[in-house]
Amino acid sequence: LLVIISGPEPQRTVFEKIIIEQVAGLSQKTLVVLGKPENVGFSERKNNAEIVSHLNSEELNKAISASEIILTRPGYSTIMDLAVLGKKAIFVPTRGQTEQEYLGKLYHEKKMHLCVKQTELNVKKAIHQSPEFIGFAEFANSDLLSGKVESFLKVC
Repeated sequence: LLVIISGPEPQRTVFEKIIIEQVAGLSQKTLVVLGKPENVGFSERKNNAEIVSHLNSEELNKAISASEIILTRPGYSTIMDLAVLGKKAIFVPTRGQTEQEYLGKLYHEKKMHLCVKQTELNVKKAIHQSPEFIGFAEFANSDLLSGKVESFLKVC
């Protein structure tokens, strides 16, 4: 499990507190990226969870590639990264970010990714529910992704 914490304050910190509390009790290996580039080098371990302040682009790409599930905000750039890598996510939209709420709901309804409100997040339960969703596996082939984007742009 890879958890990427982001969002505007105070919601970023609220999300961090929820995550840190819940991942400490998980049995699977978990990496939590706090989204705090100002604290580069910070690292802490809580049971099976490694918590780091920040990863550069290359390190984050490697972490995403190595993870089975990514728990993150459903922002546009995150969604595109996950699509290219063919990953499955648990989306937790930032409250009040309507585009994230819309995208999370859209992918949830299409049975691609689980989407959970931050106030209702139970990480253990979400991981248990994630096999019900297909993720972006069909987009892992970049030629297929290019074709889908071209088709989408023709419709627009």
